[in-house]
Amino acid sequence: MPGGVVRVHRLYVVDTGGVQQLLIANNPDPDSRLPYLLRVPLGGGLVFRTAGTWPRTTALYCYPVPDSQWPAVPQIVEQVPVRSCVRRGAAIDLVLDRARENRSQLVFTTARGREAVFWQSARTRKQARPGVRTPTARAAGITELQIVVDSHEQYPYRFTNQQVRTMRRALPCGDYGLITGGRLVAAVERKSMTDLVTSLTSGKLRYALADLVLNDVLHDDGGAGWRRSRR
Repeated sequence: MPGGVVRVHRLYVVDTGGVQQLLIANNPDPDSRLPYLLRVPLGGGLVFRTAGTWPRTTALYCYPVPDSQWPAVPQIVEQVPVRSCVRRGAAIDLVLDRARENRSQLVFTTARGREAVFWQSARTRKQARPGVRTPTARAAGITELQIVVDSHEQYPYRFTNQQVRTMRRALPCGDYGLITGGRLVAAVERKSMTDLVTSLTSGKLRYALADLVLNDVLHDDGGAGWRRSRR
């Protein structure tokens, strides 16, 4: 019944002819500090309590709740068709069918020892590090700096406006490195935010650090942590 209300898995939504929708409703719990409920059309549907209707100026904290907490007759604040909703490791990539504010991520991570979910957009990711600037000057005393780019890096960083030269070759660890006297003395593992979160939660980062140890770039101090090897 077009424009009517149908019941699906204990919740009421506006009938949209089978099109996946991102649903945002008012949170009926008066004691909650998170005034909205967010329903993501993944699997049987994921429900979160959240502080806003879109991560416009900052990433929004999301608290996952059971599907039963979605109201039987929700007060819908926003309802947007979804073009794509895909789980990629520790994040959900969400693409909405509208011209603006259409791409975002739900990132599953750990904060202060507890599992946490943050809803972020490309804009809020950039604003999270507003004071970060890439230096353009070369350190004193270095006449030439050559950065080795791993041959497996598909889309290498171009180092535009940087006073360096690059060359491509296979690196034993990392995506970018500095080689002095035929030895790798520094390495950088380049990761997207999603890949970094996945590496942290899956334990892959530990193996990447172990590769640095095996190649004598880092030294494991046991319980004290990691430090750069001295040569």
